[in-house]
Amino acid sequence: MRYMATVFILALSTSVAAADTMAADTCKADLSPIGQEIYTAALAQHPTQATGREIIKSEVEKLMSEGKVDLSEGRKAGEAAGHCLKLLK
Repeated sequence: MRYMATVFILALSTSVAAADTMAADTCKADLSPIGQEIYTAALAQHPTQATGREIIKSEVEKLMSEGKVDLSEGRKAGEAAGHCLKLLK
């Protein structure tokens, strides 16, 4: 009986993780090209709840220093990308 409960819990947690990934991927599709770039770069760094904000901030600052975005565009794209990353929790 415990075995069945354990299998059920593992199956449920796997489907929840897949749903979170699907929601985040759907969110990413709605981002601007700059937002998608920020999201992809941040995701590659495996952000946690504690590090996600700093990673997004760092990516936006990098794009600003390269002249790809200005402050207002970078902030807007960074906030949108951050929202998508939160969906992965």
